[in-house]
Amino acid sequence: AQAAILWLGQIKVDMAEQAPKGEPRDTQSATRLLEQLTKSVWKQSATYSLGRMYEEVAANERAGGRTTEADAALAKAIALYRQDDSPQRHGNLLRAKALSAAMTATTVSE
Repeated sequence: AQAAILWLGQIKVDMAEQAPKGEPRDTQSATRLLEQLTKSVWKQSATYSLGRMYEEVAANERAGGRTTEADAALAKAIALYRQDDSPQRHGNLLRAKALSAAMTATTVSE
């Protein structure tokens, strides 16, 4: 059952990514599905998928001129990557560091 939830969550993430650039995306259903897995054997995959979805949301919000929403989405991705305790933790920490630097650079230039 948990594997099915993971794949349904992945499908919802993919559907959100297919929305036109600059338009708000429906990420609530994917978030609800993937958050159910944060206490399961699929935790690492669900956490990474949520982080990548928030990155995509941030890029989309920024393209639509909504910088506050973009920064909020990036902050969620960064928090997910930083709290990871899986074998991919070091990679996620590097990703969080790069996103944090990019968010700071974008904020300074605006």
